[in-house]
Amino acid sequence: MKTNDINFEQKLPHTLDALKCAQKRLDFQGYYTKSLFQERLGDSVESIESDIDISVSFQFDLEKRVVIEGKAGVDVVVYCQRCNEKFKKHIDVKFLLSPIKEIAFADKLPYDYEPILVNEFGEVDLVNAIEDEFLLSLPTFTKHDIESCEVPELVRTFGEIEEDTDKENPFAVLSQLKKH
Repeated sequence: MKTNDINFEQKLPHTLDALKCAQKRLDFQGYYTKSLFQERLGDSVESIESDIDISVSFQFDLEKRVVIEGKAGVDVVVYCQRCNEKFKKHIDVKFLLSPIKEIAFADKLPYDYEPILVNEFGEVDLVNAIEDEFLLSLPTFTKHDIESCEVPELVRTFGEIEEDTDKENPFAVLSQLKKH
């Protein structure tokens, strides 16, 4: 472990001064309690099963912009849209954030960077940003892998497509023109 690595055994701070952290090139590893994510993520899934593991580093890019790079993971329970049964799903997200003071500066960031607004104290709210990333990574329709789904194969098919045998070839007219 480098001297600028910080390992929180209990939990990470909610807000951090990204500029000061980048000047010190700090790396954080730890977790946030699942209770911090109940309002938005908790409403989008059946339940949050684990605390949120997080690894984040603060640095400057080549143009001297503050960059927050990290990854986070959580276990949630969701409903399968196919069989309507609950199942556990692990969500991993990676993020690349850059703090901005006003939303107008977001257009000036490189395409890979996501803007994160700083508050009146110059700090970023990592909890809110990570929750946003989890919400964006949730699939529109959650479902088991097809092998794990409890719905029988007959129910998964929606009828048979009958083959149209008396359909004429649309190019048959061209062959008749060629003969004349």
